[in-house]
Amino acid sequence: MHPFQRTNSGLLLLFLLLSLGGCVRDTKPANFFLLGPTAPPATQRTQDPIVLVGPIAMPHHLDRPQIVTRHASGRIQFDEFARWAEPLRQTVPSVVAGNLSQLVGSERIVPYLNIKTTEIDYRVVAIISRFDVDDSGQVLLDVKWSLARPAEETHIFARQSTYRGDAGGDNKEKLVAAMNSLLLRWSEDIADEIRRRQSTEP
Repeated sequence: MHPFQRTNSGLLLLFLLLSLGGCVRDTKPANFFLLGPTAPPATQRTQDPIVLVGPIAMPHHLDRPQIVTRHASGRIQFDEFARWAEPLRQTVPSVVAGNLSQLVGSERIVPYLNIKTTEIDYRVVAIISRFDVDDSGQVLLDVKWSLARPAEETHIFARQSTYRGDAGGDNKEKLVAAMNSLLLRWSEDIADEIRRRQSTEP
């Protein structure tokens, strides 16, 4: 065989091997995760208020399919192989509503996307600025939220809350469980305020 032909054959073989290796890497399956309510049932029912949860706003870099890691340098990392099964802007109101339904003991607490009535006792609105894991292994929820009386068109309570927890290392199931835990702690604070309002309002 002519040396030139051998060289071309070698290059072609190398190209095929590299292409095959690239295909193998690209076909790694992604894992999909879904947040969900984790609150235990209420031990005492309230006055069964109608509560609307949402909208809950968040930055565009959080409202995307990939789970986000924020590094101390400010760099944002998106995990292509660990993704949300549903958009967070839809999931978070549903999770909080589910938690509140258990904590408050009311079946009339719904996310704003499912609203079918205009008779609302309280409305929870929020802006989430952080809901991610950092490079130190901590998961963080930073949220500014308020409780409103739609009938009176007034916000009766507002707070900036920050919740932290252990992300569980590289285990994505533990990370999702930690994020659920932060949403539960936030839901508990909302439930406490709703119960307090109901106990003092006529």
